[in-house]
Amino acid sequence: MGFERIVVGIDFSPASFEAARWTARHFACGTELVLAHVIAIPEAPPIVRSRFPRRDLVVDTVRVGAETRLRELS
Repeated sequence: MGFERIVVGIDFSPASFEAARWTARHFACGTELVLAHVIAIPEAPPIVRSRFPRRDLVVDTVRVGAETRLRELS
């Protein structure tokens, strides 16, 4: 029984890197390996919101960094 695609969650910890490597070694032959990372940035409380950068700018910056790290890992 083979898999077409396997998704591995990555939190950029050494353990998650090792899990991705292990999965690639044991299942990736002919299987698409998808590395996924979740970006969760909470809203700042209204009372201090003006002291923080806009949330969409933070999300964009974090997303670009995560995409770069995922490409390096792959």
